[in-house]
Amino acid sequence: MKKTIMLLTACLLPLLSSNGAMANGRGDDTALLEAVEVHARPGEAPFYSGYVVPESSKAATQVVDEEEIEDINPRDLYDVLNFTAGLNMTFQGRKGLNFAEMRGGGGLGIILDGLYIPWSQASRVMSNFPVDEIAYVKVVRDATVLSLGPLTNFTSAAASSNQGFVLIRTKTGRGSKSGLKAGYGSYHSLDGHVYHGRDIGNFHYRLSYNKKYTDGRDGWNNARNSDSVLLRLGYDGKRMVINGTFYYDWARREIQRATDENKTSDSKWEYDPLHTFMGAVDFNYLWSDTQSTSFEFYTGRIDTDLRMESFTKPSEAIYDQEDYVTEFGLRHVVQWGDNSLRVGGQAILWDTPTGEFYYETTPRKEQLYGVYVTDEHRFLNGRMTLDGGLRLDWKHVSKGIEKYGPGKGATPLLEDEWAEPVLTASLGASYDLLPGWRVCARLSYSEAQADGFIHTTDDQQLDDEKRLNAELGLKAEITRDLSGFLTLFYYDIDDYKMGVGTLKVQDDPEVYVGIYEAADVERRGFEAGLDGRLIDPLTYHLTYTYQESDNRDDERQIPRHMLGLRLQHRWRVIESNLSLRYVSGYENSRFATDNSSHGVGGYSRIDANINYDFSIRKLAARATLYGRNLSDQHYVTRLGWQDTGITVGGQLSVQFL
Repeated sequence: MKKTIMLLTACLLPLLSSNGAMANGRGDDTALLEAVEVHARPGEAPFYSGYVVPESSKAATQVVDEEEIEDINPRDLYDVLNFTAGLNMTFQGRKGLNFAEMRGGGGLGIILDGLYIPWSQASRVMSNFPVDEIAYVKVVRDATVLSLGPLTNFTSAAASSNQGFVLIRTKTGRGSKSGLKAGYGSYHSLDGHVYHGRDIGNFHYRLSYNKKYTDGRDGWNNARNSDSVLLRLGYDGKRMVINGTFYYDWARREIQRATDENKTSDSKWEYDPLHTFMGAVDFNYLWSDTQSTSFEFYTGRIDTDLRMESFTKPSEAIYDQEDYVTEFGLRHVVQWGDNSLRVGGQAILWDTPTGEFYYETTPRKEQLYGVYVTDEHRFLNGRMTLDGGLRLDWKHVSKGIEKYGPGKGATPLLEDEWAEPVLTASLGASYDLLPGWRVCARLSYSEAQADGFIHTTDDQQLDDEKRLNAELGLKAEITRDLSGFLTLFYYDIDDYKMGVGTLKVQDDPEVYVGIYEAADVERRGFEAGLDGRLIDPLTYHLTYTYQESDNRDDERQIPRHMLGLRLQHRWRVIESNLSLRYVSGYENSRFATDNSSHGVGGYSRIDANINYDFSIRKLAARATLYGRNLSDQHYVTRLGWQDTGITVGGQLSVQFL
């Protein structure tokens, strides 16, 4: 292992410091691996798309395109998100595994080709989704873009749970490409990717098979195995544009064991089998070049057996878990002159007939309904924009647990109950100070009722949450080789719902519930980023996030500083990438054996890879040597679950020309 690290470091250092001549592109004498489609603005969506964001939000929007994803060489989607500003990725070995938190709290709405994926599904299966099939990831760091998705969530304790959105677009078959990738790494980890795409007239398709396997670390209970197929279909007509995405994954995943300071350290759980299906279809009719109507239909399903036993007891309990979501969307866009109007609505139907995510055998069925209207107007030949929007979200609970209480177990079920609607209003403005320099400002206000089924200290009734969000941003093309952004944010939240502990209410299966209190909270901070070229062959991407809260209990759960740095160097046909992620320390108390807060975070993770491009007859090939967490830190993002430490491996990619 140490020899491998030394070899990797020895190869990287001279490449990063070299001033040798750089060949144009990725090597003058070598055909490219899968060519990246050139966009003036990566991730820019057509006017009829549901992924459009107003100009005033673009300083707080970050796009990671497929070339950058390849440079990062990520383990999964959450590795990609780790290198965007404002986001903190955390992991736990429980039923819901992965979390993404933005600006100190609140989750992210994950939307895949238009499909809004509930956290109960995303936290279990999105780490299996093939990153090789992602065209771009667009992170919208504030939830004031009201046309993207709901601002509340299913079974959510906090009233306004979605703090922002992650928009994922998969690759299409445009350009007729075929290829494969195979890799091997630490802990007998195998990766495979085979794809074929083609366009035929107005039609195009792309089909891929993807493999992920690892034995995991001995004694950690973190093995996994995933086989998936992704099919992307499309039709680009003069008046009709149709897109379809169909994904199926059959997998098995062990749930990582906790360390001794965690109450769940004796749990030996796994999902086996873990089957996932996602389907997304959107129909866009273009009445003209400036007016469109779109209808969207999406569905997602998880079907799994949760196998629950312990390391000290031989008995096993098996729970069938089914989790379904069905969605409908309707949107109309009208542009005239310098004005753009968007009107739409969404219905998201969620059902867990075999038992709610955390509470086996107790079904839960909910629906979210949302309507919105947004308008954006351009002034001064496009140099200035003003926009505004309104959104209403309603939640209806058909059935589900009302509440757990100490010593009482489950109280009666909810049936046919409506929550008060969540009202959100937003205003935004942008202005071009100079060519390439844009200043942006956004203001939003929302009111939301707390869910009545959450457990609170002394069973108190919590007041509605009122939230005022303000944001000021700057996006600048400083020179030809240097660009950057800066966003300052301020949140004033009355009666914010904070988790203050956990309560064990059932032993078999183990069921813990969160305990919540309300507090007035002010959060503030900023995100900054620079992209540039130090010397001709060396480029860099730097992001920094600072965040704080005036509430002590809230403040201690927030990493105050987060830093991301990526360096890329090319010398002839050799490309090297070095990545650094730093997260300052914060506290976490969930499942603590002593019911106290413990320090987590406070880590620096270093990843690196070296790529060699070459060709064999009509094949363009790339050989890759990579290392992740090179400093071998067993850092913790949620109390009790460590990172596995250093992993190394190699890959070979081939594209057929």
